[in-house]
Amino acid sequence: MLPQACFATINYRKKFFHTDSDPKLGKNSVNEKDDGKPLAKKRISVRKAPVEITDLAKRFFLTALLSKPEAAGIMLKYQQHSGGEPRMVLSFEIVTSEEVQKLDEPVSLDKNLFLFIHASAFMKVLGCTVDFDRNRGLPVVFDKEGNELDPNF
Repeated sequence: MLPQACFATINYRKKFFHTDSDPKLGKNSVNEKDDGKPLAKKRISVRKAPVEITDLAKRFFLTALLSKPEAAGIMLKYQQHSGGEPRMVLSFEIVTSEEVQKLDEPVSLDKNLFLFIHASAFMKVLGCTVDFDRNRGLPVVFDKEGNELDPNF
């Protein structure tokens, strides 16, 4: 048998901490403490994309993805330089849905195609802009101040 204090705590939580989705209380439930005022509804906030993708970069990625029908998107990774140099660089790779991990953050390019940001690169590129450099023919990443982040080439 539970002590009386436990029942008081349970009743307090039921009375003042319910949401509009509680089927027992109905859709328009009322909080008795606030003199009959309806409870505030939960706000749904849309998250801002972690990176901005310019239209030129989006067209480049979509063109690259159309050549590989099994591809789920492009992965932006932060890894050691492929030439063995002692520095960390950003790289882009075409990936399938099996290669995408749970912690990779998707940014929509098209209906079913995404730019995935690898978990190790997320904090490095947060707030950056992905663009396409026509002179080099490669995608580039710029930070908030306009500096180019280190590419893998």
